[in-house]
Amino acid sequence: MVQRGRKVTADDVATVKAGGGLYDAADDNIAAIASELKASPAEVRRVMSAAAQERAAAMFSGIAGRKAPDETSPRSMLQAVFGQGPRGGAVNAAAAAKAFKVTANTVRRWAAGTQKPSAQRMKKLKNAARRLTRTKAGRRKSTDACRARRGRRPGADTVWVTGWQGPADEYASERYRTVKMDVTPDDVDALLDRYEEDGDAGLHDWLTNHYRTNDWGGVDGWVFHSIDAFGFGDPNYD
Repeated sequence: MVQRGRKVTADDVATVKAGGGLYDAADDNIAAIASELKASPAEVRRVMSAAAQERAAAMFSGIAGRKAPDETSPRSMLQAVFGQGPRGGAVNAAAAAKAFKVTANTVRRWAAGTQKPSAQRMKKLKNAARRLTRTKAGRRKSTDACRARRGRRPGADTVWVTGWQGPADEYASERYRTVKMDVTPDDVDALLDRYEEDGDAGLHDWLTNHYRTNDWGGVDGWVFHSIDAFGFGDPNYD
């Protein structure tokens, strides 16, 4: 049992039977989990927030095909928002320059770390990065990118999920692992539509339902307590 006042992990919170799970930040859920773990509500909330960010990053990366933006790095955010340059540059400097009303060379210096954006432009860049996962329009950019590259990679007929998972209420079967699920082209379209419409929580629900009910060995009652990584194809290949 975790002692009161000590730090807890996402796995601790994810596998508690009380409450509504790792991603339900309602006050009553946090209180129930904190009581079970004998930890402070603030500590549980901290872990939940970090786990939610990790799930969002995993889903963005798996669908968009590039790393999620790191809000401490202008280069990372520029790459996530504007992509690479048309000739293979680290950042599409022309597109970013137009958005921020600066020169392309200024954007390249931001990306190289030799110049920092002003506080106002840094705030604008962070907001743009957040919109990638927090708005429907932002998520549509990721789903469009995913649809554009479908069929170009080995094993594109599967999706995989890494996290703490297993059949609900069967302690011996719940553990940290990676599972793969077969998907049809229609399944992939439905997956992307759900992510676009409802974000991380919607995709989490879709994956849970698909793993429980798919025709290739669905497991009734399967629960993804946490999602730390997600993608198409073969996780060992990717």
